[in-house]
Amino acid sequence: MLHFNGNTKFDEEYDNGSIPPHAFEFVKYAHLEARIDKPMLSDIIGVIVDVNPIEERKTAGGKVDMLPIRLKDISGNTINVAMWGQYATIFEDTLKRNLCDAADPNVTVITSTTAKRYQGNLSLNSSSSTNIYVNIDIPEAAELIQSFKSSNDLCSPDNANLTNKTRTISDILHLAVSGSNMTGVYNCVATVDEILEKNGWYYVSCPKCKKSASAAKTNFTCAFCEESVDYPVTRYRLELRVRDATDSTIFVLFDDLAEQIAQIKLVDLTSALEN
Repeated sequence: MLHFNGNTKFDEEYDNGSIPPHAFEFVKYAHLEARIDKPMLSDIIGVIVDVNPIEERKTAGGKVDMLPIRLKDISGNTINVAMWGQYATIFEDTLKRNLCDAADPNVTVITSTTAKRYQGNLSLNSSSSTNIYVNIDIPEAAELIQSFKSSNDLCSPDNANLTNKTRTISDILHLAVSGSNMTGVYNCVATVDEILEKNGWYYVSCPKCKKSASAAKTNFTCAFCEESVDYPVTRYRLELRVRDATDSTIFVLFDDLAEQIAQIKLVDLTSALEN
């Protein structure tokens, strides 16, 4: 870090092109695990594989916007990145302004990220020092693009899908059965025909993984975590039969969204059923 005081002097110099306009210290994806929960900021570069819609998340400081994206490096490794607050909108706007016209890979540089573990997986988060670049003219980006074009293992996503996440039910079902790598969050406009009650409207879950916890003799157990659950959490789980002009299927809603559709609070629902 540089410190300036009252004795500091500046001299104007002619730039002959020897000073690069950008300077990054890229961290390989394989080295990010060692930075989890440490006071270290990481610059990363990757091909944009998926961009999901902005979500509103509840945090200790209140509700905040979050944009989930997924990147892939030159070795084919992927990493999830969460862009928080104003950086969610900044990333969307930067991507739209610099999106490739053809099916060429779109490369982004995200600086000053922090590494965390979320639901057991490594995830990066934007920080107050983050800067975002898309399709910037640097050697590392050119090398990454060339690698994607020449490798059969590294496929380029459809650029139209990066900014348009609306899908029909038929589209979503096709993605599910085709083994497509276009996993993520999508918008779908559909009509609710029926609320299915066969599997109930709520379940008892493990607070760690949120999967179902089974009742044992004296407590609950979680098969996924392979451990006992002393304080299970009751969660809303609503199954809806929906349709649009292309097909029909079952959507499963959880927690606040399920409560919004059912228009009854979970505590009232469980009390009514228990009585």
